[in-house]
Formats: sequence, C-alpha cells, structure tokens
Amino acid sequence: MILFKKLKDKLGSIYFYSALTSLIGAFLSFLYVKSAGYEEFGLFVLLMSLIGVMLDIVSSRTSEGVTYFSKLNHGRKDVIFSGCTFDIIITVAFFFVVGVFYFNYHQLDALSNIESDAILLYGLYPLTRILFGTTQGLLIADGRYNDVIIINFISSLIRLLSTFFIIYSTKLNHTGIALTYAISTIVFIPLLIRTLYLSQFWCFSSRKIVRGFFSYSIKTFLSSLVKSGNKKIDNLIIGFFIGPAFLGLYELCKKIVLPITFLVNPLSNIYFPAFVTNYASGNFEKIKNVIKKSSFYILTMQLIYAFITFLAITYLPIGIFDGYEFDEIIFVYLSVLISFSFIQHTWWCRPFSNSVDPKLSLYVNLLMTLGYLCIVLPLTAYYGKDLFLILIPLLNLFLYLCWYVLLNRKLNFVH
Repeated sequence: MILFKKLKDKLGSIYFYSALTSLIGAFLSFLYVKSAGYEEFGLFVLLMSLIGVMLDIVSSRTSEGVTYFSKLNHGRKDVIFSGCTFDIIITVAFFFVVGVFYFNYHQLDALSNIESDAILLYGLYPLTRILFGTTQGLLIADGRYNDVIIINFISSLIRLLSTFFIIYSTKLNHTGIALTYAISTIVFIPLLIRTLYLSQFWCFSSRKIVRGFFSYSIKTFLSSLVKSGNKKIDNLIIGFFIGPAFLGLYELCKKIVLPITFLVNPLSNIYFPAFVTNYASGNFEKIKNVIKKSSFYILTMQLIYAFITFLAITYLPIGIFDGYEFDEIIFVYLSVLISFSFIQHTWWCRPFSNSVDPKLSLYVNLLMTLGYLCIVLPLTAYYGKDLFLILIPLLNLFLYLCWYVLLNRKLNFVH
C-alpha cells in the first residue's frame, strides 16, 4: 500500500494546486487563440518551443543532482554550493545561446515578423527557472514538493492576472505575452537569494563532493542534451513543415489533454528520493510495487478523463475550434491523447534512471531523437500532417516499450 499511503499523506494539496496550474495554462491558451487567432498562437508556440530546446541544450537538471546527493547524506552546504555553481554556469551558457538566437532569428521566415523585444522577454523566463534548480532539489529532498507546486501555481496566477491586464489595457501581441512570462518570474527571486546565501559560496567547499556532483550532473546534462532533440521537436516539425495555424490547433489539443498530467507529474519528483534510497539498499520490491500500482491508477483516470473530454469536444458548443472541421479536430485530439497516455505511463523512467544509472535515460532519449529526425521529420515533410499524427503515438509507444525492457532487465520486473 506504499503508493496509496503516500497519496493520502502528500498528494491531496499537490493535486489541487497542480490541477489549478494546468487549468490556468489551458485557459491562457484559449485566451491567446481568441485574442490573436490560431496563426499568431502557433507562432508563439513555435518560438517558445525553440527557446525550450535551447534551454534543454544547456540544462543539467541541477535539482536532480541536489536531491540525489542530499538523500545520500552528503554535506548539505557542499551540495548547495555545487548546485548553485552549476546553476550559474548553465545560466551564462543559456544567456549566450539566447544572444546568438536574438541576432539571427530573422533568418527564420516563420519568425521574421516577431518583435525583437519579445525575444528578449521570452529569454528572461527560463533564466530564473534555471537558477531555481538548486532550490527545487532541496525542497524535494526535504519532502516539500508541495511547496514547489505552490510556487509554480503562484507564478501561473501572476501570468494570468498580467494577461488580463494587458488584454484590457492594450492589444495582446507577442511582446505582451512575453511580458507576462517575465513578470511571473518575480516569485522565484526571494527563493534564489535565500539559496545563494545558504550556499556560502564565499567559503571553500569539499572538492570530493563537488567533483562527484559535477560528474553526476554531466551525465544528466548529456541526457538532457539528447532529450532536447525530441521534447519539443513535434512542435518544431509542425511549425516549419506544416504551418503555424495547424500548430496552434495541435497545441490547443495538448492543453485540453494536459490537465490529466497533473495526476502523474508530481509522482516523478515525489518518489525520486525513495527510488534512490531503496535502490541503494537493494529494496527493489518497493520500487516495483509503486510502478505497478500507479500504472493501474493512471490508466483508470486516463479512461475517465478521455471520455469526459471527448463528450465535451463533441457536444458542447465550444467556439474555440471555429475554422476547423470536426473530423480534423478529433483526429488531432486522439493523436495527442494517445501520445500523452504513453508518456504518462513512463513517469517513473527519469527517477528510475537517475537512481540506477543516468546513462539509461541518455540511451533511450538518443533512440527517440533518431526516431524523430530519421523517420518522423522526413515523412512529415513529404506526406504531411496526417502521417505525422499517426507516427507520434507510435513513437511514444516505442519509448514506453524501451523503458519497460530496461526496467525488466534491472529489476526483473515481470516476476
């Protein structure tokens, strides 16, 4: 009963705030479409996807390293020092990457009409999220993931209120949307200052722990680097090879499906510390029980949510889909729903990999990237959106099967 005991003890408020954050994100997407149209919303998604890939390229997921070394009872000050140092290095690298993009983005025809101010403002949002990595890792290690969820909820709420203000005071364009993202980062600033103070970066730190932290973080960095090739590449393929308007519809269907992920997303961070300690102590049964019980729970909730959203799209007079045929909307929705379903059933993969061997995630992400680049991209460029909508769920099914094979090899899962 490990899973349900933890659900009772921890997940009540986490699910509440996660649900609100997801609903705010979905509502904001509807608002963007109504205010600016599918074409402009698609351009916004394309730009954010590009910036997201840039962030993944330089991201080392510092929070995972901080959680990992904290749970292994290494010196707290040394762990914080190492995390903050890595965060600062990543921030400088990301600032450089965004700078290169800023001076060259006009060469991309799809983005040539976006205001330069919007590029700079969009770039500010990930910077604070990078620096928040060490703070998030400490909170998760201390069992305070609820605080992380509340912080993200407050950030989303600030973005929602800022969007309302801009809509009622002026026209909502790319600069206005980017400004709401930049404003929403103010919630992270006090936490960043506190973490920097706790790091005591002016004092000498243990070289052994710093070297170990950097070695672990380099492995997760390589995984994130490869994952950057598939995390947002579906949006990039649609944006550049099909068109921003269809990307707007595709992203809107994602937002409809997204609220179900609030049931799954917290599990990865909550159980990561337990995976680390249980694997280190050889207690594999606890890890297997959590994964098995969560799979049934997730599948049940997915079926209920899929039924409700399908009825809503079919029978409710939702004007947000004006301009598209019903068959096309359902085709896109089902493709996104099936893809998300497979992804949600792999919630355990990242904490499992980081507890056992971070290179596992690297290998699987490399296979996914090759699948996108060698199969999905050329076939979509030649045959168009219909084949794309078929290939994406199949690729995510392949991802799920790969992880299942690795899980069975490491933990003898099927017995």
